[in-house]
Amino acid sequence: MPDQQSPSETGRLSPDFQRRLPIAREEDVEYSEELAGPDDKEAQERARQADRRAQSYEGE
Repeated sequence: MPDQQSPSETGRLSPDFQRRLPIAREEDVEYSEELAGPDDKEAQERARQADRRAQSYEGE
């Protein structure tokens, strides 16, 4: 049986675990307020705060 341990258990990604990871694609994801849960809403607020900080950043 292939290694089924997660990286948090082993501290590394096994080749089998890496093959099962989803591949990122250039897909737009639409945010739906009516389907959003508390974690989604918190993430949206954190993103807004990060955007505000980035816009006011003047560099060094």
